Amino acid sequence: MNKAKINPNQWKINYFHRQQQIGEKILMDLYSQGLEPAFKEREVKRVTLSKYIEFIGIDTAAKLFDCSPHTVKAWRYGNRQPSTEQAKKDNYGF
Repeated sequence: MNKAKINPNQWKINYFHRQQQIGEKILMDLYSQGLEPAFKEREVKRVTLSKYIEFIGIDTAAKLFDCSPHTVKAWRYGNRQPSTEQAKKDNYGF
């Protein structure tokens, strides 16, 4: 059986292409409502989960992620990571 070589970055182009399509659709809906971004030229910095939890607080993060404060503390301090199921959970209503 002859296996074709697969580029290890193929998943990235597939992922970002799909994200771009979804983003453009949502943006067009928002633009049609007369909304505009407040800061078009602002550069966005990457935020780690730990920094995000530090910023919003343990209790707020527990409510947002629908888990216990103890779990959030473990994520914050790097003792545990969210499961794949928890990471994929839609907590934002998009």
